[in-house]
Amino acid sequence: MYYFSGTLHPLEAIVSEIEVVLARGGPPTRRRSPAPPVRQERTAPRRAPASPDPTDRFYAAVRLVVRFWLWFCFKPVDVRHPERVPADGPVLLCINHPNNLIDSLVVAAGLRRKVHFLAAAAMFRHSLVARFLRACGAIPVYRKQDDPDRMDPNAKAFAACFQALEDGRLIAMYPEGTTHAEARVQRIKSGAARIALGHEAARPGELSLIPVGLTFEARKSFLGRVLVSFGEPIPVAPYLEAHRQDPCKAVDALTRAIQRAMEAELNRALLAEHRVEDEAVQAWRRRPLRRERVRHSWEAIVGFPFFVYGAVVNGLPYLIPRWLARRLAKKETDYATVRFLASVVAFPLCWTLETWVVGWQTGAAGAAVFALSLPLTGLVAYRYLVGVGRLRSRLRRGRVDYLR
Repeated sequence: MYYFSGTLHPLEAIVSEIEVVLARGGPPTRRRSPAPPVRQERTAPRRAPASPDPTDRFYAAVRLVVRFWLWFCFKPVDVRHPERVPADGPVLLCINHPNNLIDSLVVAAGLRRKVHFLAAAAMFRHSLVARFLRACGAIPVYRKQDDPDRMDPNAKAFAACFQALEDGRLIAMYPEGTTHAEARVQRIKSGAARIALGHEAARPGELSLIPVGLTFEARKSFLGRVLVSFGEPIPVAPYLEAHRQDPCKAVDALTRAIQRAMEAELNRALLAEHRVEDEAVQAWRRRPLRRERVRHSWEAIVGFPFFVYGAVVNGLPYLIPRWLARRLAKKETDYATVRFLASVVAFPLCWTLETWVVGWQTGAAGAAVFALSLPLTGLVAYRYLVGVGRLRSRLRRGRVDYLR
């Protein structure tokens, strides 16, 4: 043994005590007096800090592609008050549905956070499409018009929504239940109110319920204006006590509040759009100055060769989606979706074939320059064509004014 100043080393003393106790068959048992009952609080368990909402790489890549094609097919999307969407924490967006799949693309491209959309279960019938949608965070919902016998699986959809909100995610849904071409909010379903009250009852004060107004200048035309407006959060806490007493009445009351908020936000979006249109009409009616006429004439002359070049190399991928949309779109709201998706396929395919032909004839450097020129000259050609149409309208109007 090791000794220090005539005393047993502390570690050796502890070992010796353990050996003695084990030799006696273990420590003596003692009967302890029962502990007083612990008073349980009735408050809800404290929620752990919300897990971060990272935008995974696949979603980020898809959103980057979507933003490019929205830039290519539309004017810059006008996003109003995106700061009203919290940077973290549970959020439920209630959006009007005027343009089918394009609505989801516009909202997702306008926000930095990952958006989990509630999508019709009919979109999940094909396994490849279903895997893509689930990778993007979509949650399937069964509608009565799709399959009345399969409404029970919506319990899983509600459970998925509650879990996503509990994890601090952002969910977007279309309470109207269907897409339509009317410039108003149809009567909404109660699903949004049920989800909001269900989460509020479990986690009071956490949810942000935000109405969203979405409007398109022209659904069937490229380079049309798009405006999305985020409204003030709708308070859910005032309906919580009524929900404990009578859930049905509380759900109905909150549904009406969501309806009014969505209508108000859509009206603001429409007013903003009409204000922009009025400014454009006034500028169109205003007689251009001599300097402006000279500049426009010079731009028309200089831009004509670029228009011809852009129309030749982009004519086929422009016309094919347009033809497919006219043949396949069953409703007005389907036209833009079919044309957009067909364009996403047709333009890269035709550009790849054309670039391969040019590279075969001129080499890699020529192919690279040609590939870079394709999207830019395509936009120039389309804008030139739109400008020619406006010029024809102006000349027609001037002729009518002259004949008066």
